[in-house]
Amino acid sequence: MSKNWILAWLVLGLGVAWLGSRTAVRAGQAPPVAGRETLRSEAYKRSWVAWAEVLPGDEGLRVQWWGTTGAEVELLRAVHGTTNFTTLLKGRGATEFLDRGVVPGQRYVYRLQTGFRPEQSVVEWSAGVRMPPVEDRGTVALLVDETLAGALHPELGRLEQELIGDGWNVLRRNVPRHDDRDWSRNTNAIARIRAQVKADWEASGKTLRCLFLIGHVAIPYSGMHAEDLHTGRGDNHFGAWPSDQYYGDVDGNWTDLHPYPTYLAPVSFPITRNEPGDGKFDWEHVPPNASGEAKLEMAFGRLDFFRMPSFGKGERGEIALLKQYFDKARRYRMGDMPARAGVVAGGYFQNALDLNLLMNAYRTGSRLFGGGTNTVVEGDFFGLPASEATLWGFQSGSGYIDRIRSGSPGVVTSSALASPKRQAKVVFSMLLGSWFGDWAVGEDNLLRAITASRDYGLASMWIRNAEWRFDSLAWGGTLGDGQLLTANESVRFRDPNRGTTRTLTILGDPTLRAHVVSPVRGLKGKRSEKAVRLSWAEGAPGILGWHVYRSTNGPTGTFSRLNQDLLTTREFDDPQAPTAVKYMVRGAALVETGSGSYTNLSLGVFWP
Repeated sequence: MSKNWILAWLVLGLGVAWLGSRTAVRAGQAPPVAGRETLRSEAYKRSWVAWAEVLPGDEGLRVQWWGTTGAEVELLRAVHGTTNFTTLLKGRGATEFLDRGVVPGQRYVYRLQTGFRPEQSVVEWSAGVRMPPVEDRGTVALLVDETLAGALHPELGRLEQELIGDGWNVLRRNVPRHDDRDWSRNTNAIARIRAQVKADWEASGKTLRCLFLIGHVAIPYSGMHAEDLHTGRGDNHFGAWPSDQYYGDVDGNWTDLHPYPTYLAPVSFPITRNEPGDGKFDWEHVPPNASGEAKLEMAFGRLDFFRMPSFGKGERGEIALLKQYFDKARRYRMGDMPARAGVVAGGYFQNALDLNLLMNAYRTGSRLFGGGTNTVVEGDFFGLPASEATLWGFQSGSGYIDRIRSGSPGVVTSSALASPKRQAKVVFSMLLGSWFGDWAVGEDNLLRAITASRDYGLASMWIRNAEWRFDSLAWGGTLGDGQLLTANESVRFRDPNRGTTRTLTILGDPTLRAHVVSPVRGLKGKRSEKAVRLSWAEGAPGILGWHVYRSTNGPTGTFSRLNQDLLTTREFDDPQAPTAVKYMVRGAALVETGSGSYTNLSLGVFWP
């Protein structure tokens, strides 16, 4: 790392500091909100936003976009998983294209290229018509703080069943807890955890795709910069930040060679100081492997309520908050957490720092819910009444460890969020502000405080320069799928101005999805000699039918689907049922989004 590169970051930091449907499950509508047109006009000026709507009769997709009036545009399309892009349209001033060449059931990648600002000249997202359900999500590993695992045994068992019911193969590992008193005691624990993850990745046939760290699991630290640009004396955030990306990379060459620059002020918190051989690595991005390839293999998310005194003190407080989180996550998966399917966005820097926040808000909202006039509304999601709870919230403002919009009448603190009346009424949140990228520093960290709230607050993330690619959620993918795509895009560019992988942590459950179908009710079974008859109660509104799966390996699966086509009656006969058998039933609904339509499956319900 060159001294000149560090100086460039410092100069930039000083500059910024000076600046001071027609669907079975509807994507959602919202009442008009004052200021929405102003916010959208800013998006027109600053960024390109594109989405796709299903044409009547499923005859194709209407691809639409916002951007600079009269700009030269080129729209291309490729089958997902290939790089053979075909130009669909090229010209000046176009704002839509009717694509009647799509095959139902096939996922495509659209690319909109423009002559607009170079860093935003390409908009890319996935779409399709009646895309198939995701039935096999691969393997997820639950990495549980070994000091808390016993107290969480019932909740972890229930979580495993929920994940299996959503198509995951589940591994559970008890792993070492982080030692906050003596950093040197963490290095062996971190190496042990990564070795376990790598072994599980290999043993799974490389299907291990997601890591869910539960509790105060040993925290890797890496890097030698300050993505929040705080490098001044008394406010220096330079150096190593929490880097769970280390666990999600199986073959990168993680070095520990770079010394802390001697001409910089001392760091505000000693844990961020990085020296050769101290067990804190050098990288903000995933490093290259022996072949020169840099790639993250697994998504990662963390649920950690250590040092959250406003919500609960000591180990008892941690355990209570973890149990509370698992309860509300279950309510969400069961369809019992009402929230408007849209976005609330508040840009409170009121300057150029808000540009990336608004771009992410509009691109996420349009891909998941379409380009309707009320998909993205302006406002402070910390101030929403319960009747206006919303799925996604984006907000910026001057920040510190436990607050946002510091120094303004609208300041929000973690301690305030401990009151159910003040909790953020959003399910997934993205915050732009100083210090938020380092979720482990200090007490009552704001991002973790959102997830510590009694209701809502299932995931929170920091946003700085990266474009988070959550389009996978529009065809049944998870938060982790979006993170993995985002991370590997950041790795490909290897440019801090497009984000770094260490700052892409999901605080919360990375297996959560954007659209929920309520599971079946009243599943019953009756055995008669070799046959089993299953029956269940009426499903949720909009259900197209049901799938039935069977496992002969008990509740852990693997579950194989027994019916080829969707069942449209609420019963199923298995004439040759094995003696030891477990059944699972999942409802299916067609969901239209801003990326076409797909078949969405409910959580599985089991018998016996």
